[in-house]
Amino acid sequence: MRLSIIAAFTLLSVLGISEKAKALDIEACARDPITSKPEVINLLNPIDQKLLNCVPDLSSIADQWRSQADKVKSVITRLEIGNNGSSNIEKLEYNLTGNYISLVVSARAAHTWIIPAVITDVPVPKFRTARECAVPNMVTTFRTVKECAVPEIGQTGCAKKIFGECVAPTFGQVGCSKWVETQVPDGVRQEGCKKWVETQVPDGFNIERRTITPETSASASATCTYDYNFNISTSESKPVFNCGKGALGEYKLDASAVTSILSGEMPTLGKLLTSVSITPPLFSDESRDEYNNIRNAIVSSHSGSVVYFSSESFVDWASAENQGANVIASVLSGGSFSAELARQIEERLRTELSFMGVFFSQTAIDLGTEQIISMLTGNGSMSLGGFDVSAKIVNTPKIIQKCMVQPLRECSPEIQSPRLGFAIIATPK
Repeated sequence: MRLSIIAAFTLLSVLGISEKAKALDIEACARDPITSKPEVINLLNPIDQKLLNCVPDLSSIADQWRSQADKVKSVITRLEIGNNGSSNIEKLEYNLTGNYISLVVSARAAHTWIIPAVITDVPVPKFRTARECAVPNMVTTFRTVKECAVPEIGQTGCAKKIFGECVAPTFGQVGCSKWVETQVPDGVRQEGCKKWVETQVPDGFNIERRTITPETSASASATCTYDYNFNISTSESKPVFNCGKGALGEYKLDASAVTSILSGEMPTLGKLLTSVSITPPLFSDESRDEYNNIRNAIVSSHSGSVVYFSSESFVDWASAENQGANVIASVLSGGSFSAELARQIEERLRTELSFMGVFFSQTAIDLGTEQIISMLTGNGSMSLGGFDVSAKIVNTPKIIQKCMVQPLRECSPEIQSPRLGFAIIATPK
């Protein structure tokens, strides 16, 4: 038995696993040891029992990262755009040599739409059936003329005269003693038809609906990949979210928004989409900024008080896109500021104080960054120079909405992109 245990731990050393052996079957491993060190284990496929017997924590690592991969895929799936979008876990591998996890998830945005047929009214000639003579019956026509049947002959002239007397008279017809009538040809005319045929002749137009261009389909797509490496030994992680320029436009996403789920948090769709910039050709951007509406609502709800509302430059800086959705969401839900965030806010507040001249002139209050941060982080109000002064965090979101413009207008639900603003309210005592 001792030799079996030694053989098992020798094998673990060969695999380069330094963690404490757990979930092992040492006896089974000793009976059927691994003869060669596998460099990579595909966690998407069933794992050989021999590996489960001999590799420390392999079973729990596989279960944990399969679950993590499913969570990543479920979040990435929310980025699907169009009616053919899809997501897929392309790789989930455990590298034994380097003791790290490699996860690759792809998201494909795709949409197929129908280009309607072009149909119009077209005039179409119409015809009727007519009979035409193919072989006409032609006849000769005659006219009646009178001809002399018995002419009368007499002297018609003189060919030669001598001393005034005709010595050589000429003779010819000088009349007619008998006339007769005769028929002579006078032309040709058609009388009837020997053979008739039917033919089609134009008879106006009919209006018909014709398809000029048939119905066709078109599509566009783009694919993004989320590549995440996690070193089990050092807990170092390297997330990369990469999207090329495709037919749907260029995608941009802060990979940390997706990576946060690997720390046990499931981001909301809003947290993810705040880092996404998508306006492909099939979509129109219907997003809007709620800063002015929120500011006006805060001021009007505190009539009788002097109110300062943070500048647009401040809320743009303290946005989910610039500061990370997780931190902003924590603040907006009542969580406390981290030390780093408090330091950054203090720097910003120094700039913000330069915008508060009107507030200071109306209240004559000497207010510093430390007092503002103290009130913002939950320390209530302060009594300063005849005023009760309080500060509160206000979400001044940008509303993100995309609308499909082809073939029919369809809009996605409105998504709030959080931005941290604050209001300082001075109420006279």
